[in-house]
Amino acid sequence: MESDAALVPEDSTYVSSVLQNQQNIQKIELDDLIDLEKDLSIGEKIGVIFLLYGSDQELVNAAIQHILYILRNPLSESTFIYQWAKGRDTWQEPLVESLCITQSYHITEKLNLHMKLLEEVYMPYRCGVALSINQVVKSLFLMAERLLIKDTEMLIQYMADKGTTNFSDHNYIELHLLDWIRRKIIEVHESVKVDVLYEFLKQCELHDALEPLESFRTKVISVEKKSALSSHNSSDCYKIRREKCGYVLIINQKTFTKPDPAQIPPGVEIEECLSDRNGTDADCVALERAFSVRGYKIVRRDNLTHIQLQKALHDIVQASTIYDSLVVCILSHGNKGVVFGSDYIPVNITTIQEILSTQQLLNKPKVLIIQACQGRKKNVTITSERTRSDLETDDASHQAPVSAPKYADLLTAMSTIEGFVSIRDRKRGTWYIQEVCKSIEERGDEEHILDLLTNVNNKVAQKRHLADEEELCMLPEFSVRLLKKMYLPKKICEGVQQ
Repeated sequence: MESDAALVPEDSTYVSSVLQNQQNIQKIELDDLIDLEKDLSIGEKIGVIFLLYGSDQELVNAAIQHILYILRNPLSESTFIYQWAKGRDTWQEPLVESLCITQSYHITEKLNLHMKLLEEVYMPYRCGVALSINQVVKSLFLMAERLLIKDTEMLIQYMADKGTTNFSDHNYIELHLLDWIRRKIIEVHESVKVDVLYEFLKQCELHDALEPLESFRTKVISVEKKSALSSHNSSDCYKIRREKCGYVLIINQKTFTKPDPAQIPPGVEIEECLSDRNGTDADCVALERAFSVRGYKIVRRDNLTHIQLQKALHDIVQASTIYDSLVVCILSHGNKGVVFGSDYIPVNITTIQEILSTQQLLNKPKVLIIQACQGRKKNVTITSERTRSDLETDDASHQAPVSAPKYADLLTAMSTIEGFVSIRDRKRGTWYIQEVCKSIEERGDEEHILDLLTNVNNKVAQKRHLADEEELCMLPEFSVRLLKKMYLPKKICEGVQQ
């Protein structure tokens, strides 16, 4: 199975490019905005004001006044973008997103921003999706862009017949849209009401301009659904938007190569043999399917050495600073407190947790899923009526000390409790990962992640495997450092283009 946004080892420059772009966005200074505004055309300037000011209910009237000033004084310099940004804690990303939506790429180029990466992040042409800009305001802008001059004049006259203000300038419908928002003829903030525009466009068979409004027409939510929706967006829940949910990094350790003795760090004992982890590719497929339909970008890295594994973690953390969450899945052999690189050298799980618990991802939920043995003991039951010959364990004998750092916003989910083996089907994948993916697919739209993982623990604990007249079982566990409820984004419906 292929993933739309999957990374393979050959694409190693991608993450660094995303990071560089993000760093350049954060380098934009307030004083840059004065010169930036000079380089915008009147149309671009009005578009940016519409998107930025229109996204704030309290600034709609100011936006109208600014646009009127620009139209009456086209040769005068203005500083409306500077005025909007001044005093705001976060303004760089909304500004850059508005420049993308208005296709002002001559400006982003001067800011040393990579256009293709910007388009991948902000999706400027996709209706109903926005990161920092109000989604409805963006859709109204895209609607306006698809109207011909004669269509615009017809719409303005249609609305004038309903008693709205008829500004003399018909070239920039953004001015009229803001006035209709101000008068609550259309609503884009606390609620959504665009039916009057929708009906006009439908009546005139302006299907291209109609498309951006399709998802916002008659947004009637029942009391029950509204209550459920608000529970996902309440202050005790992490904000994870489907269009900005982030990355899932899958580190898939299938084959292992014993290193040259000279490359082994002092004090590290190397295993006699780490067998191939047959069946792990099935886990990768299941993880990609479970998370990609919820909007996550899948990054898969295969057979990483202990150094490469840690670098991959650092890279994904850097690339995740612009997103709402991060999920890391490590599929490998392991032992108490460690997982193994493909070079037989262990990496402490506490080291992995420390890398993820960085200041750069402060207040953002991180989920670490580890499929690996955590010792050599076997959970044994007394009787059995079931035999499965394709089962193995992800076992290794090296032991390392375990610690429990108290880092916030981090959930660590382990396939087995400390000291015990973890069972893997050579063909179907591991018991744990397969149940994690099944739980996400079946229950992820309604339940938060702790409920999902509790269900997984229950399902895995019921499984049995007969080996040498002993019935083996497993018991997963998870440790919680989350401060809020974490709901995954809802699944994207089949047939909907991403």
